[in-house]
Amino acid sequence: MRTGSPKAHELLDCWAAVVPKIVRVMPSEYKRILDDRQTPETAGRPVAGDVEPPPARPYVSSGAWQRVVANDSNGKRVAHG
Repeated sequence: MRTGSPKAHELLDCWAAVVPKIVRVMPSEYKRILDDRQTPETAGRPVAGDVEPPPARPYVSSGAWQRVVANDSNGKRVAHG
């Protein structure tokens, strides 16, 4: 190992057990666009003019956005998020 990181060494030692636990994180709207491009109706190609495209799916928020306000080490109020 180049960095000598103990955590990296631990992960590499049990790589076969770690791989199934790895997940891909992506924005919900980007995932929707990728899914729409793979639909059998269009398969990523523009829909013909005489055929109506499938109805668009409504936007669904992936969760509430929260603003966190706290004090930094100097007692100054700072906002994160």
